[in-house]
Amino acid sequence: MVFTCSYCNPNMMFMDILNLLGILFLDAQPNNRSDPPWLREDIIEKCTDQLESTNGPVVYRNGEIVEYEDNMELLISQETPCIIITKFNEGNFSSHGLGCYYGNGNVLTALHVVKEPNLKTSKILIAFPTEDFILVYRADLKFPNTDTKRDLAFVKLLGNTHPPGDGLQNKIAEVNKNDRIYFYTRAPNGNFQKQEGKICRPNSSMRQQMGENEFVTSVAGNEGDSGSPVFNDKHELIGIYVKVFTHHSGLEYGCFSEISNFLQWV
Repeated sequence: MVFTCSYCNPNMMFMDILNLLGILFLDAQPNNRSDPPWLREDIIEKCTDQLESTNGPVVYRNGEIVEYEDNMELLISQETPCIIITKFNEGNFSSHGLGCYYGNGNVLTALHVVKEPNLKTSKILIAFPTEDFILVYRADLKFPNTDTKRDLAFVKLLGNTHPPGDGLQNKIAEVNKNDRIYFYTRAPNGNFQKQEGKICRPNSSMRQQMGENEFVTSVAGNEGDSGSPVFNDKHELIGIYVKVFTHHSGLEYGCFSEISNFLQWV
């Protein structure tokens, strides 16, 4: 069978971002909850403006944006994906994909999410959404650590990184062909939904389009999901979502980049 390979489209405009920032963590099932009323462009603008005058991060909670303080005791789940948001010079916002907090101030994502030349002259926000609050950072993309062969990159958070904790750096595992896996993708209503599947053996068509450090799963993500972390059933991080293989019948398989052997460029 012949499969076509495509990267998950990272270019989503502001209305997509508005949905993303109302994310709840759900299993793959319908959600009837309406979007919260604060999903407005002026909220993102205010976060951007406030981060110009503080090291950050800032917190949006209960209708207010305030600078993070240690006594807030806000913690982020280690499996929580973050959203990479770009504010271009003309004032437009765009979501360029997902990532995860690896540790030491670094967010791990797919390289193609952050490699566009104009990102280096834009304002980059990285948002960690929860059900109760959103933690928003500025990020430094001037000198990202990258691995072009694996399509991986580290992006540096600016400011206090206590809320994300130690990150996933001590929960890395090698890929096992018998692994059951799960990762989070974005539903049309903006919520995160949990996708569960297994490691698959790629056919010859897939192998011709894969890097040597990539693996295939029985489930794929949606547009804008590049950079999402994938976990085995022991809750260990084994890869980052980079692309999708699509059969002419419509069948889709996710393709992930392994991360177990890239610690030399942390």
